[in-house]
Amino acid sequence: MINKFRREQGITMITLITTVLLLVIVTGMIAVNAHNSLQLSNLTKLQNDVQALGDRIAAYYVKNRKITNR
Repeated sequence: MINKFRREQGITMITLITTVLLLVIVTGMIAVNAHNSLQLSNLTKLQNDVQALGDRIAAYYVKNRKITNR
């Protein structure tokens, strides 16, 4: 009976450690992917801003036939 109880505790501890390690690994992967997703989102916003700026410059040029105010 005592032998059986000790074995069950050992298996439970191994299972607990394995579960915690897996959770740490999965959490780390999620954090890295979230960071990459945020960087991609910021890059997309930057590209849209540059495109909008280019469109406004083109519209200004069409209207005024010059780029500068001089």
